[in-house]
Amino acid sequence: MDNTEKSAAMPEKTSDVLSETASGDKKLPDAAGSQVSASPRVFIINTDPRNSDILSRCLKTMHPDDILYLMGDGVNALLDNDLFDILTDVSNLYVSSYDMTARGINVFCGEEANATQLVELVSKYGSPVTFK
Repeated sequence: MDNTEKSAAMPEKTSDVLSETASGDKKLPDAAGSQVSASPRVFIINTDPRNSDILSRCLKTMHPDDILYLMGDGVNALLDNDLFDILTDVSNLYVSSYDMTARGINVFCGEEANATQLVELVSKYGSPVTFK
């Protein structure tokens, strides 16, 4: 099967592959075919993504409802025009206001957030996935 045939067989939307458990929770199949929770996950980038593929790898892993949190050197993505343009399309983007201030960054997209908000996200959605 070539790439054209593979993509034609792929579902267009996440909802096309969701199944429902007895309790009504939505589940997605993972790469092994097992069912995993479809609730949003928190992804964290805390290293500088300007000279690596970390942001693209992270975004390829994320589902539309997942959350991306930039902190530490991850906020440096806002300084790169190409990365900034990509980040403007991320619907659930949070950026550490503390780390932006520490680096003198005053342009941002997404929502400015603080450590308390990160703790709330992790408490609500579970352990974060950190890209390094």
